[in-house]
Amino acid sequence: MFFKSTEVLNKEILKPYILFSDADEAKSEHDKRNELGPGKLKREIENKTNDTIDLELWQKKILFLQSNNKLSGEKQTVSDCDFKTAIEGKRILYLDDEASKWEKVLAKMFTGACIDVKDKWNQIDDFFEQLSKTQTEILDTYNKLDSELYSIQKSNPRDHVLTQRRNEYSQLKKKLSELLSYDLLLLDMRLDKENDKEKQIEDISGLKILQKLSYLNRFVPVIIFTASNKIESYKSVRDSGYYGFWIKNISTCKELQEKVVQLLTSDLPKSVNSDLQDFYSKVLMIESRDKIFNYSLSQDESRVLIEEIPGNLRARVNRSLWFFLDFVQSYISNTLNEGSVSELWRQTGDSIQIRVPAIYGKNQSELDKIFGARKIPNLELEKDYRWVRNYFVHNKDDVARTRYNVLLRKDIKIDPEEKELALEYIKHTIDFLIDYR
Repeated sequence: MFFKSTEVLNKEILKPYILFSDADEAKSEHDKRNELGPGKLKREIENKTNDTIDLELWQKKILFLQSNNKLSGEKQTVSDCDFKTAIEGKRILYLDDEASKWEKVLAKMFTGACIDVKDKWNQIDDFFEQLSKTQTEILDTYNKLDSELYSIQKSNPRDHVLTQRRNEYSQLKKKLSELLSYDLLLLDMRLDKENDKEKQIEDISGLKILQKLSYLNRFVPVIIFTASNKIESYKSVRDSGYYGFWIKNISTCKELQEKVVQLLTSDLPKSVNSDLQDFYSKVLMIESRDKIFNYSLSQDESRVLIEEIPGNLRARVNRSLWFFLDFVQSYISNTLNEGSVSELWRQTGDSIQIRVPAIYGKNQSELDKIFGARKIPNLELEKDYRWVRNYFVHNKDDVARTRYNVLLRKDIKIDPEEKELALEYIKHTIDFLIDYR
């Protein structure tokens, strides 16, 4: 076949004339990407091109057909400096049954971070199984302690034993939040290669680990580090929000850097972002309790009481917790839609209801008397939150706005649509529920 001398020999013209031999087909596409990928990534880290390298014929063909070989045409949205700053001192867990082919080049790329590698399916499965078991044990211990604390405080809220038991509670929370103390996971989807071949995509080993991870801690970001681009079509992974994909030997070094920086750099306010693992641990502890309590008043309104909330209200409060988690995760991944803030306030009003009845209509001096040694909710915050919730429940109409301005605050200086206000409300509610005493 001859080409005209004036014709541009681009890939689309040349593809029909690239022939594959039996040797080319001997390796699966998955295996080819795992063998070729580390070299490609290494050259990109060193800012070299991929067109003059000493590879087997089939590797050159795959490189030619799959992607642009030169880095010069890439749009670099993340600088090397940004990347180094994002990973400095971070702990990364790398899970891959073929990690031996990749860990050396990844160690070079992630210089400044600490990478732990697990490369055997049984080892990985046992590791997460033990984490899940430990998590359950901690939550069970916490539940018993919570009941004891309630009994002590009900009989004598000034009992010195409370201080000691609260310290025990703090230690349990610390253990829970440190169970999976990694900043980022690199996760291959097929960790049990032989058995995964016969399974539907939703049953493969990597997704099992992802499911366990999501309950251990939803806020540990994950990059799906895989040799199969088919996984990208799996909707529940793609839409989960706090994940990125990197396809071996297809995606570029810069794309990996960009995903890492995106996942490790959050725009959350410092008060919420200071420790997302701690935040998630509190949610698990609240949900695991046998009972949740609220403040109420004695019949003569002379003192505050702590009483168990009924089962139907408890179920609604639990639903509020997961609305909170979804909102924070959507905020991080920049997937909040126009109605997200409104929906949050409408769906989580019960978490306000269990705090407000004992303080609504009271001034601060009255609250000081009836609460005694117990923790007093922030009166001004509670009024703001109640107003915002009613604002959305009543469809943001002018009558509702005027009515609640008069009842609660004559001068409302907050923006109910503000996302940061919603985040502060979430943090305030979680902190109250975990330590209402």
